[in-house]
Amino acid sequence: MTTTPTHAPPIDGLEQATLERAANALIGTTHARPGETVYSSAMNTDQVWIVVDGWATASYHGLSVDSVGPGHIIGDLSSLDIVDHAQTVTARTDMTLLRFDRNRFCELVTHSPHLSLTIARMYAKKLQIAKTNLYPPVEIW
Repeated sequence: MTTTPTHAPPIDGLEQATLERAANALIGTTHARPGETVYSSAMNTDQVWIVVDGWATASYHGLSVDSVGPGHIIGDLSSLDIVDHAQTVTARTDMTLLRFDRNRFCELVTHSPHLSLTIARMYAKKLQIAKTNLYPPVEIW
């Protein structure tokens, strides 16, 4: 199981205007205890969360794929489309999360080039890691 995140937290270094828009999109704060499901594709939710404190494990069909911690976004991929991604995020420690309305989160991403680029880089890194895991280098000699 991964103990450190595979990518930089998306909200690191956001400009003041984006932080102000984020405050307007905020629904509230949520807490999760160890073992509690923070997010599951089965939840069919219209919300996105940003981790303030604590750690969780992201799994895909029961297989641990990443660690999620402070500054990371949960439910962002589902906010971009309605496809079932079969991902589950389970708290490993006590967690505090900021909860956002999906539509307002999409508006936030639309108005923040920095946030959009950071999220794109995060997914590029995830794809690179997935590719490496699927097709590890093979020594011929």
